[in-house]
Amino acid sequence: MNRKDQSSAYGREAVFETALQVIIFCTENNADKRRFLLRAVDKGMADGSYVFFLPDHLQPPNVETPWIAGNQDDEKAKLMYSHAFQITVAEMGGQDIENFRDQVSQNMASPPWNYNYTYVNGIKGSEYSAFLHDAVYLYLLTLNDTLEEGLDYKNGTLMFEKAKGKSFRGVTGNVQLDDNGDREPDYWIWGLKSDSAKYEVVMEAKMTSEIQQKIFQVQSIEWKTIDHGPPPDEPVCGFNQEKCQQSTIDKTILIVCLCMALIIVLLVMGSFYYYRRYRYEKELVLELWKIKYEDVHKTKKALAGSGSISMLSLCTGITDDTTNSLNSASQNVNGYQIFSTVGHYKGMIVTIRQLKKCGITIDRNTQMELKEMREFTHENVNRFIGMCVDERGPMVLTLYCAKGSLQDIIANEDIKLDSLFKLSLITDLTIGMNFIHNSLLKFHGNLKSSNCVIDNRWVLKVTDFGLAKINYCYRNTIPSEHQFFSHQFWTAPEHVITEDTQHYGSQKGDIYSFGIILYEIIFRTEPYNTDLISPQDVIKKILTSSKPPFRPDLDGYKNKNFDKIPEMKTLKHLMENCWNENPFYRPTAAAIKQKISQLQGGKKTNIVDNMIQILEKYANNLEEIVEERTEALIEEKKKTDRLLYQMLPSKYNVEVVCSRNTSKVKSRYKTYTHQDENDNLKSCINYKQSKTRSVDTCREKLRQRRKPRSMLVRKWLSDKRHFSTLLKELKTKYEKAFYNYTRLPRGVYNEVLRRDTAE
Repeated sequence: MNRKDQSSAYGREAVFETALQVIIFCTENNADKRRFLLRAVDKGMADGSYVFFLPDHLQPPNVETPWIAGNQDDEKAKLMYSHAFQITVAEMGGQDIENFRDQVSQNMASPPWNYNYTYVNGIKGSEYSAFLHDAVYLYLLTLNDTLEEGLDYKNGTLMFEKAKGKSFRGVTGNVQLDDNGDREPDYWIWGLKSDSAKYEVVMEAKMTSEIQQKIFQVQSIEWKTIDHGPPPDEPVCGFNQEKCQQSTIDKTILIVCLCMALIIVLLVMGSFYYYRRYRYEKELVLELWKIKYEDVHKTKKALAGSGSISMLSLCTGITDDTTNSLNSASQNVNGYQIFSTVGHYKGMIVTIRQLKKCGITIDRNTQMELKEMREFTHENVNRFIGMCVDERGPMVLTLYCAKGSLQDIIANEDIKLDSLFKLSLITDLTIGMNFIHNSLLKFHGNLKSSNCVIDNRWVLKVTDFGLAKINYCYRNTIPSEHQFFSHQFWTAPEHVITEDTQHYGSQKGDIYSFGIILYEIIFRTEPYNTDLISPQDVIKKILTSSKPPFRPDLDGYKNKNFDKIPEMKTLKHLMENCWNENPFYRPTAAAIKQKISQLQGGKKTNIVDNMIQILEKYANNLEEIVEERTEALIEEKKKTDRLLYQMLPSKYNVEVVCSRNTSKVKSRYKTYTHQDENDNLKSCINYKQSKTRSVDTCREKLRQRRKPRSMLVRKWLSDKRHFSTLLKELKTKYEKAFYNYTRLPRGVYNEVLRRDTAE
C-alpha cells in the first residue's frame, strides 16, 4: 500500500471500529504498520475487540521487536502489537543462503562482469538473488523435461503447463508449485505474549508432497480478545449492523424527540437573549446615568479629609514608621485643604468636574459606556454617580473622597510614607487598573496621580475613567500651554496629543502611566523637574525616541539606599519595564498584579485593615487576661474560705441566728458573738481549775487562739483588695482601648461593627 492508499485507509477506520473484528493490514513499509497501530490505540481499539494480522513476504530485520523506534511511543506501540500477529515467509536456508549471497558478490567481480564494488566493500548480494536463482533453476528443469519429450520449448503455454507441480530444494528452501503454477512457500505466524519481550513463532504453515498445506502449532497462542479466544467469523450484529437494527418506529420517535428538545432549547435561549436585550435597551432609553442640573448643589467650602488614628500605640504588629505615617497623615490631611469643586447630590457628597462644550453628542456608544461606568462596583475604582448634560456645559459627578488625590498626598511633605504605606497605595492602584482592563472599557486613557483619590480608610481609588472622546476634547482645550504639556507627563509617547494625531488611549498606554505614578510614589516627587526644563521641552524629548529614551531621573535611587531593599529593587525593575519605549515589551496589568502580590507575600497591605486585625487580636487577648485573673481571684477566695473554716471551731461553721440582744461580729459566711466568747471562757476556767490556772491565764490562751484567725481574715481581705485593684486596672485598659477603638474614622468604625455583628 502506498502513501495515498494509506491516507484513505485512515479515513475508513470508523468502518472497522463498528463492523469488523479481524483486520488485515497489508503494506511493504514497517513504519506504516507502526503508525497504523498507534492510530488504532488512539481510536480506542486496544480493548480486546479487534485482532490485527500483518503479512509480509519476507522477514523484516526487526521482526522480533517491530515496535521499537527509539521514541516516546514505543510502549504504546507495544501495547497494540500485542493484539497483532505477524505472518512472514519461513526462514530461507539459513547459512546456505548467506554463503550463496557471498558467492554472488565474488562472481560479479569475475569476467565477464568485472564488477568488484560489492566484493571490495564487503557487500553481499541482494536477498532477491536467491529467488532469481530458484526461478532460473525451475526454468531449466522444465526445459529439460520438454526437450526429452521432443516438444517445442519456445511454446510458453506448454512450458507453463510442464512447470506445474514441480518441487525441488532450492537456495530459498523448499520450492513447491501447485496446480495453478503458484509457489506455495512455508509460512511462520508470530505472536507476542504478555510475559515475553519479543515476538515468537507460534504456528507454521508447510506444504506437503501431496500439494496440500498443513498448519502446525508450535506453542500456545495467547489471544488478547475479551474472551481470550479467537474472534468469531462474523460479528454479533453482522458486518453492516443488519442483525441489530432497531425498528423504524423507534428511530422515528427518537428523531422527533431530539428535534423537539432542540427546538425547546433554542426557544428558551432566544427568549432569554431577547429579554436581556430588551432590558438593556430599556435601561439605555431611561438614561439612568443622566443627572438633572437642579439636583446638584455646589458648595464653595473646601472639604478636608477627616478621621484620626490615635490608637496605633496599642498595635504591636505595625512598625513604628507606619504608625508615624498614619498619625502624621491623619493630623496633616485634616489641616491640608484639598480644594476641588464639591457638591451634594441626593444626600451624597460628590466631586464635580466641569467640562467645556466641545460639540460632542452623546451617541449610542457613549450611552453604553456611561451605563457600564455607572454599574462599576469595586473597592479600588471610584464610584461614578452620573453625568449632567446641560446647555451650561457637561458635568461629571463622582463620589467624593475626603483625603484628596494621590498627587495631594505626595506633595504634602508633612505626611510621612513608609514602605508599607507605599506598597499599600501601589497595590490598590494595580488592582483598580486591572479591573478596568478586564471590563468593557478595556483601558483608562488618562491615568495619572491626580486621577487617583484616597478615601477615609486610606484606600486608593482610580477615578475619571471612561468617556475617552469627551476627555480627549477636554484635555485638548486646556488654555494654558504649560498646563497642557504638564498633563501629558503621564501619557505614553504613542498617545501624546499633537496637531496631526489624536489618541484616546490603550492598555499599554495605561501601563506607561502606571510606571510614572510608581516613580512618584517611591521618590515622592514630580516625574520631571519643571524648574530646570519646560513641560514643552519634556514632551519634545520624550517624542525624540533617543537611546536611552528620556524618562524620569533615577539618580536618587542609590542616594536613598533603595538598592539595599529587595522590594525597591523589584519595583525599580518593574518601573523601567512599564515605561519601555516599545509597547510590546511592557507588562500587562495582570502580570503587574501578580508581581506586586509576590512582594506582599500573601498579606493584606491596606493600613486600616492591618490595624483592625491587630486591634481585634489585642482585644481578644485582653479579654483572655481578664478571664484568667478573675478565675485566679475566685480560686484564691476558695482557698481562703477553706483555711478560715479550718481555723474556726466546728460549732461556728454554721450561722446561728440568736434571738438574744447581743452585739454580733458578722462576716459573709459565719457569725461569732461575744456571748460565745464568754461561754468559752467559762469552760476554760472550769476545766482548768483542777490545774490551778487563773482566769487571766485562760483569757490569754483564748486571745492567742483567736489571733491566727484574725490575721488570716486580714490577709484574705488584703488579697481581695489586691485582686480588685488588678481587675479595675484591666477594666480601665480595656475601656481605654475601646475608647480609642471608637475614635476610628466612621468608615473604619462601621466596618468593625459590621464584622463584630457578623461574628
